[in-house]
Amino acid sequence: MSEGNFKAGEVALDSVTLVNQEGEVIDLTNLAVSIDIFEGIDNPFLSGRISILDGMGIFRKYKIFGQEHITIRYRTKQGVGEFTEGDFAVEKAFRVYKITDMLNHDSRYTYVLHICEPKLFTVTQTRLSKVLRGSYSEILLQTLLKDAQFEKLPENNSIEFWEESLPENQQIVCPNWTIRRLIDYIKDSANLGENAVYKNSMFFYQSLVGGFRFMSLNKMISGDMDFVLPFSSEPRNQKIESENVDVDDPTDGINTQILSFEIQKKGDTLHGMTTGAYASRLKTYDPIRKLEKDIVFDLGENYDKKGKNHMSGFPTVRLNDDIIVHQAEESLTAEEDITYSEIGAEQPMNKIFDAKHIYRVNHTNAFSDSAILNDTSQFIGNEYLDSGLLERNSMLHHLSSHVYKVTIPIRSDLSAGMVVTLRLPGGAIEQNEVDELDDQRFLITKIHHIVSPLSGDGTMVLQCVKESLAGLIKEQEALKDYEGPTGPND
Repeated sequence: MSEGNFKAGEVALDSVTLVNQEGEVIDLTNLAVSIDIFEGIDNPFLSGRISILDGMGIFRKYKIFGQEHITIRYRTKQGVGEFTEGDFAVEKAFRVYKITDMLNHDSRYTYVLHICEPKLFTVTQTRLSKVLRGSYSEILLQTLLKDAQFEKLPENNSIEFWEESLPENQQIVCPNWTIRRLIDYIKDSANLGENAVYKNSMFFYQSLVGGFRFMSLNKMISGDMDFVLPFSSEPRNQKIESENVDVDDPTDGINTQILSFEIQKKGDTLHGMTTGAYASRLKTYDPIRKLEKDIVFDLGENYDKKGKNHMSGFPTVRLNDDIIVHQAEESLTAEEDITYSEIGAEQPMNKIFDAKHIYRVNHTNAFSDSAILNDTSQFIGNEYLDSGLLERNSMLHHLSSHVYKVTIPIRSDLSAGMVVTLRLPGGAIEQNEVDELDDQRFLITKIHHIVSPLSGDGTMVLQCVKESLAGLIKEQEALKDYEGPTGPND
């Protein structure tokens, strides 16, 4: 037990320090009204904004125009009681790139400093005109270390985690590409081989509490990235009395309250079908070797082979079953119930391969000599020879089709790419009834960190998704047996 009170989401803002182009150091700690920082697996670089209440004309006195560097440091509670040096600390350097919303209130100015990771400037302005060879993961790593001055050290701008891709004999021709474009190309194209849930499932992103990561969805959902504490929507007081809190018990609920949640999306089968989430086709043509390939992706086959490696094991739609089409029968009067009859069946969603049809001309061998063309062992480069591109399309849909927005007290040990347990209210599910499709596991894809210095607390808005379900969607009774609505007046 510990002495004192514990306030959910309590945060201590240690410093907000800005350095202008003249090297002058300005303390903005007491001027910061709110701090917002954004991270996500689809966002290679952190970004954010700081709202300033300025009664001293600092932006004029120190010539703040959007080229400054700024460092933010704050601490969140690890337990109860007063803040200590042992609490979770966040310290991050940013660059100011824009100033907006400047207003004058009785000689006091309010404005917003927009900030981003400083390396974003480097990768945006540095261009490459050369041929790069090796595995895609190694090509990107060496480019960041050599051309963008990233550090493979536990410091700011550091590379925290790097996953290897296959094969090792790739080739990329960069015709005056920026490093930023190279990042996008490699994360979309890097292949992990047949054992991965989705072959092309790499993400390059920056974590606020870690560093840069080149990580696959396979790694995120493998269990290695699971957060140990469950989050619960059960009502709790914002202020917890210390005698009722056991700081040594990880299930006690310190900063694990779900303050609010919203189900933003729960399925989109039409979008899934047109984007190739369930089935798709890839045709490639090599004009040099006159070779054509036809590759198809079947989500049902993917689950048959790799179901246990998916996040929860079962698809979010019914597969391998015909889609039954029903028609409403006409009602003679308003008092008569509408009935339905079965009029036919459509193909299973995972068998409609031409719903998403991609065509690629393979230019890999455009600059190869005859010796390489005749000797496959000498081949270098990506020929779109597998379903990796199709699998990535499917993956991206599943990461955007079941979306939950959850607000919790601020913490400094959560990051995008983690899997969390969310004990959300069951909605229509009866109390104490188990939802066989929901194992309460969610992948964090985005985090909005919010620090409110005036109130001394903070929150985190998590975007969480379900990539798969905990059980198989069972066969339902045919709608032809439906006899109309029932209610108090029936």
